Amino acid sequence: MRRAPAGLTVSPKSGPLAIALLGDSRFFRKMEAFLHGLSMHGIHSCKIEEADYSYESGAEAAYRLLTSAHAPDAIFCSGDINTMGALGRCSEVKGEILARHYQFAGFDAPCGMELPPYGITALRQDTGQLARDAVQILKRMIDTDDRSPVVVTRP
Repeated sequence: MRRAPAGLTVSPKSGPLAIALLGDSRFFRKMEAFLHGLSMHGIHSCKIEEADYSYESGAEAAYRLLTSAHAPDAIFCSGDINTMGALGRCSEVKGEILARHYQFAGFDAPCGMELPPYGITALRQDTGQLARDAVQILKRMIDTDDRSPVVVTRP
């Protein structure tokens, strides 16, 4: 087994690891951070398929990827619900048994992702820290009347 970024495990095969990203281009920073993480692990090619955060969008994007001439080994989804849609479509397109050979990962880990038929690897965000950051930014804006954009990056 080869180890891919974000805890994805991919079965051995000949040739390089093929990873795809389902993402919403309006959230460029999230996509950029993922691509940077791939490059840090020696993966310099990633097919990107546009998908918003809905189940249907994830299913449609996964269908386009899985029926393409060069289907990926693993799909990283920029959201939780579109991850479920992608996995559901993979089972439809490839069949239940073959679908188990594909790896899926997503952000946020809502209720249900750990349950069959999903069992998806997910990056769980510290929502308490997100809330504290948001309150701190809003308080600064109120206290100083400064409305300039703020970027908070957490390891």
